[in-house]
Amino acid sequence: TSGKIIVNASLALHHIQSDRLRSETIARVKEMQPGAFLLIEPNVDHYEPNFHRRFQNCYRHFHHLFQVIDRIGQIGTADKNALKLFFGREIEDIIGKDDKDRFEKHEPASQWIDRLKASDFTIKSDLLKAPVEAGCGVEISYR
Repeated sequence: TSGKIIVNASLALHHIQSDRLRSETIARVKEMQPGAFLLIEPNVDHYEPNFHRRFQNCYRHFHHLFQVIDRIGQIGTADKNALKLFFGREIEDIIGKDDKDRFEKHEPASQWIDRLKASDFTIKSDLLKAPVEAGCGVEISYR
């Protein structure tokens, strides 16, 4: 087959346990010379080793996420509760397990961007030039 491949890493790379392995994975993707690399991750720090700060980050993140779920008009209460139950399992992982047993280790977008740049990826997005706000108190920015 001809043409370039597209690598879709949607909500996947935060499950890689160490910073080194995350960087190595991104470097391996770069070696594949993809036509596009889609990296989609929550912009929150659940990799934080300090429990109190991680708890605060978790609370803010899921508080806003649950607000968004509550505002979805196209689904009923049962489906909204099912979504919250799904994310409740993530909350349990983030604040209820020892670090070695956790898999929901989200990081700020800036960390992922730094890894992409270290692997010589070109970042193509006007969203990184200025802070972006998107309802419910969500803000995305890059230093």
